[in-house]
Parts: sequence; C-alpha cells; structure tokens
Amino acid sequence: MRGDAVIDWTKEMRQTFEFYEVDPRTWQNVRLLPQVVSAEITCDDELPTGGSATFEASEDVGEVYVRTYLVAEQGGERSAECLGTHMAQTCSDDHDGKSRLLKLEAYTSLIELKGDCPPLGHHVSAGRLAGDAAAQTAAEHCRAPVDGSPGTVALAAHYRCEPDQTWLDLVAALAAKEGRRPCPTPLGRITFIPGRDAAALVPVWKFTDDTASIVRPEISHARDYYGVPNRVEVVWSGEAGCLSAIAENHSPDSPLSIENRGWVWLYRETSPDLEDPTQEDVQAYADSLLTDLSTVDHEVTYTHGYVPAVKVGTCVELDLRRAKVRARAVVASQRIVCGTGCQVEERAVWTEVML
Repeated sequence: MRGDAVIDWTKEMRQTFEFYEVDPRTWQNVRLLPQVVSAEITCDDELPTGGSATFEASEDVGEVYVRTYLVAEQGGERSAECLGTHMAQTCSDDHDGKSRLLKLEAYTSLIELKGDCPPLGHHVSAGRLAGDAAAQTAAEHCRAPVDGSPGTVALAAHYRCEPDQTWLDLVAALAAKEGRRPCPTPLGRITFIPGRDAAALVPVWKFTDDTASIVRPEISHARDYYGVPNRVEVVWSGEAGCLSAIAENHSPDSPLSIENRGWVWLYRETSPDLEDPTQEDVQAYADSLLTDLSTVDHEVTYTHGYVPAVKVGTCVELDLRRAKVRARAVVASQRIVCGTGCQVEERAVWTEVML
C-alpha cells in the first residue's frame, strides 16, 4: 500500500483504518486482519523501544506483527498512510454478556532486541566504528530491516557489555557514541536518527490555535526554572596550587539573572576537566559552564488531526496565541487514536537560553 495521492490534510476527508499481518521474513503485508477493529498508537522518543500500541479485536491474532494504515479519501483521491508496525504480545479479554472484545498490547520491532542479552563477556573491539557496529548488531539480532548510517567515531577501547545489558542496550550505547539513537519507522524499519535541536531545524508544519489546526482548546504548557543557576563557581586543585573563578548572570533581559530573580542559585564545580590551567582557562571554563547551564526546558501538549509530515523527531512551528506560546519545537511523543478524525495528542519540546 502506498500513500502517494495528493490529499489536503487541512480539509474534510473520509477516513478508515486497515490492519495487516506482516511476514517477518519479507517484511511485507500478507493478509488483512478484519478481526482488528481499532488501535491506539503511542510514539515516544523517551521509551527504549520508541513506542507501543493497543489493538481492539474480536479474536486473538497471536504473536504477529500488525501494520496499521489510515486510509484517506478526498475528491476521488485515495491515500494509505502507515501509522505503525507492532508485534502483538499481551491479550486480555472483556465480555459484557453480549459480545467479546480483546485488547492486544503490542510493541515496535525494537522489542526483539530487548528480549535477549549478549553472551557473558561479549565485547565490541576497539577501533570499530560505533555506528557500523550498532547497525550490524541490530541486523544480526532482530528480523526487522535495519538502515545503517556511516560510522565516523572509532571506539578508543573495547566496549565490554555488562551482565544485565540487552542487545537493545548495546545498540543504543554504540549509537549514542555517534550522537544517534535507534528509532523504528512506521513501517517497522530500524533507523538511527541524530539528537535534534529545534533551533537548527526547518519546521515541517505550523500549528495555530484555531479550530482548523488545533482541534481542542486545551493546550498545556510547562517550563521549569528549578536548578538553573545564576552563579557558577569553579575550583581547580592541583600540584601547582588552587585556582578559582566565578561567572554570574547579570543580564537585564534574563528573568533568572541575580537582579531580576532577587536571589542567588549557586552551582559549584570542584572537579573541572582541566589540565594545568591558567587563571584565564578557569575563568573561561566558568563562563562556558554558566552558558551551558542557563537553559530552561519547555514542553507543550496539544491535539490535532493526523498530518503525515509530523512525526516524532520532526520540528514544528507553534503559534498558539491564546496560550502565549510562539516557538520552534521538536515533537517528542504522539498518541494516535485510530477513530473519527484520527486525532493525535502531541507533546513538543524546546530549550530556551536564559542568559
């Protein structure tokens, strides 16, 4: 199935959902699953497996991969958009005296890497490119197709696995050395994506707080000043003696400056990574550390209709005037409800420098 028709996702359309069993050897759809009647899909970059799904079905389908499609029809055009590929695992049974409804808990293709561990003493040799090792390890220990990315970081020493590490832990640790993380695509392929900074990305979509964009008026916005210092003290000790430096936030434009806050929040670093520094080196370290720590994380939650371009890891522009939110943000999680309107509850995050 392909989603190459031209659909205007901001306008009215007919939406239905289709569920297919996936052959884990070919990774292709093999048969329609009419017994699956609905789904709720969660995508979250903070979860080790990247997300999960809950299916409702009239009968148990067993331990199989289920691929979910949103089928949109508009003006004679038909588009099938894949929402996710998940392996059904847990089945629970509800019966109201008239009909039987099963709930199937399912997980992304990364679950296969989480269920097994390397042999005791397993290691990845020094000199190997971390990205190549991550992709090869994933391909050898799961059935999903793996899209590797060229490795650039060579391991300086043998990477030895801990006794309780899973294959997924190992793959994630190797990918992290390249500044990447394993991520399942909607079709279930395993890719490795970089960490993303909203300020450096081009938005793929703009959301406003009118009813054509945000389908519910409830918008939740949170930011946290806790732990953000306005004074940093660095103390270095060595055979040559002791050096110290202080950096302070006195910016009139910063709400967290000493003057605007009205009190001091101190961060003290007593083990700086400096080798035989001068006083200028210690001061530069303190100034840089204050800049690094003077950031505030924001997150906003809202609900919108499904848009194919907007996925976890993409950048969106938020112009939510009633909530006083105007920012570029990275989508961190989504909950897709496969029902009328295919509504997506979304959490987007960004970091603001307060110096």
